[in-house]
Order: sequence, then C-alpha cells, then structure tokens
Amino acid sequence: MLVKVKSIANRGIQTLGVDVEINVSSGGLPGLEIVGLPDKSVAESRDRVRTAFQNCGLKLPGRKIMINLAPADINKEGSFYDLPIAAGLISASLNISLPDDALFFGELSFDGSLRHTKGSFLLSLYAKENGYSRVFVPSSCAKEAASVNGIFVYAVENLSSLVEHLGGRRIISPSPVVHLQKNPKIFLIKIYQEMKIWTSEKLLAKST
Repeated sequence: MLVKVKSIANRGIQTLGVDVEINVSSGGLPGLEIVGLPDKSVAESRDRVRTAFQNCGLKLPGRKIMINLAPADINKEGSFYDLPIAAGLISASLNISLPDDALFFGELSFDGSLRHTKGSFLLSLYAKENGYSRVFVPSSCAKEAASVNGIFVYAVENLSSLVEHLGGRRIISPSPVVHLQKNPKIFLIKIYQEMKIWTSEKLLAKST
C-alpha cells in the first residue's frame, strides 16, 4: 500500500514542495526506514513517530515500511516531517483517506502531542501560491499559519485528535484568520529573522 502526503522543505527563505511517500510492503521483515537525503533530525522521526503511536494507543502496521522524501536530490532538514509521516501511517494503518489539497507540518513529542515548529508562516505562503487550501500544523503554530488569507488552518493538539478528525468522528474547526493590523512589516521581519537564524544554525552545524 502506498500513501502520499504533501509537505515542504525550507532552504533559507525559499520553500519547496516535498512528497512524503509511505509504502507498506506485503512482504519483508517488519521495520521502518526513511530515505530521500534526510538529516539526523529527520532520521530520528522514526523513533518519535513510533513512540508517539505507542503512547496514543495506535499500532503501526507490522510490516516493512519504507518512507521516501521526494525529490531525493534535495537535503531534508528539520523535525517537521513527523506529522506528515504520522498522517501517512495513520492513513495506511486505519485505511483513512487524506485530503489531496492539504499540507502537513509539525514535530511530535513522545506523548503524541505536537510541539511548536518554526516555519508555519512559510508553509501557508507556499500553500496559497501552489493551490493548496488546507494546512495541518501544531496548535501553537496556528496563529502564525492563519495570518495568510485564503488558507484553512487546522490546529492539531495530538495524534489522537488528528485520527478523530480524519476519521470524521470529531472535526477540528479551522482557526480564525489572523489579521496583521498595526504593522505587518514587523511580523514579516520577525519571520525573516527566524529563517536567517535557522539557516545560520544549519550552516554552522555542517561546518563543525
């Protein structure tokens, strides 16, 4: 079974689309592997997702699971692939369809809750510019993501609430739009500075 989930890759202030492909094989030894030029934080998603599933009472398919982050010629950095990987595994294990017009973005805690993750504003900008109407982000990132008009932002508290939403049992209402009233330039400068810091940290880590 193959499931595709949409996300992004941030390269400084440039945002690129990423397909998170989850394939659950009918044969082979049980396990979970991530390919597609992941850095260490992405590779560690395997352990965060496994532990979060266990602590939320969810079961991973007891088969060989391959996760590909495409395109494979771009380095993937950051912990925000946790949520798209988890969403794909929820789809595969519970046979739940995912919306085609949605992007998923966010870091998981071991207890299944979602942590604040930098870059949700750029996620919403990318969504608007590329024809996506919905984004799923940690609840603590919802205001930032909702500052882009025309995008439905779904604030995810934890994996259990995501399962209930995708299964139609308890729908997450879209977050209200946040209007940049007084001085939108200050907000944009803040986002730009965050991405500069993020880029500098990555370059420093590569040089050591």
